[in-house]
Amino acid sequence: MITSSDFELDQSYFSQRQDTTGCFDEIPTLPGHGEPGLGCGTPIPYHCSDCNTDFWVDSSCMSRECPNCMEKWASNEARFASWRTWTGSKRRCHDKMWAWRDCRVLHGLISIPDVGQGIEASRKQAIRVAKKHHLDGGLMVYHPFRQEESSAFMQDGFVHYHIVALAHGDVLPGGTDDGIIFKVIKDAEFQDYRGFVGPLGIRRVVHYLMSHCGILEGRHALTWWGSLSYNMLSNGFLKESYPEAWKAVNERPNPRCPSCGSRNTEPVNTPQDIGWGSERPIHHSPFASPPWKSP
Repeated sequence: MITSSDFELDQSYFSQRQDTTGCFDEIPTLPGHGEPGLGCGTPIPYHCSDCNTDFWVDSSCMSRECPNCMEKWASNEARFASWRTWTGSKRRCHDKMWAWRDCRVLHGLISIPDVGQGIEASRKQAIRVAKKHHLDGGLMVYHPFRQEESSAFMQDGFVHYHIVALAHGDVLPGGTDDGIIFKVIKDAEFQDYRGFVGPLGIRRVVHYLMSHCGILEGRHALTWWGSLSYNMLSNGFLKESYPEAWKAVNERPNPRCPSCGSRNTEPVNTPQDIGWGSERPIHHSPFASPPWKSP
């Protein structure tokens, strides 16, 4: 499992940029480097109707800053983003009467020199670069962190964005024009540049990206742009177009019973209502509530 502790945050670089240009309102942080939310980890009693077992699960605040919940937050973000990217791309092709065989959903990287223009200006510049290379719209994740020493595509002094986007037709090759780096990233599973073959691949990539993205207070870690922006394509419209996919991605099943594995479980109001004392019963479920991950 990848966690934010696997990545290095160059705090000195951001401190220097803040002192000299005021580019950042605050120093970005990694997910899981804050405090747990109110009530996070509180034990909740559950009862299984199939085997009559009583067990506990721990509540989750689902906060990106919480050390206990950042993995669930990243998984939840990836689950929704993969649904919206895949169904939104299909709907875009339908509306534009593009053949699906002529379209791809690609993973790309854009690195922009940090000249003190601010996060919003650099995002807009990254969007212009993506459209210049014939990408139609998608998601964007801000990455100010590096895992290793500087490389050709992740250099100190660059604002760095990952994108997952719909492409129609040929994509212009990457380069370093005007100091801006653009690159289409090879698919990790198939080792080619043909793009994702389904939402599961998108979910895996986005989950990885969210695990070490840049967190700024008051700003979304993942944003939408182009034809998949909320102004162009609402969730309500996608829900009407793909009701079964919407139901699948928003389904919140009850936690599994640790004894029989059934999801026919329900919370109990208080331990005292069923005669439990202050100590937990012998069964303790590893599944937090709500269980955002796939069954």
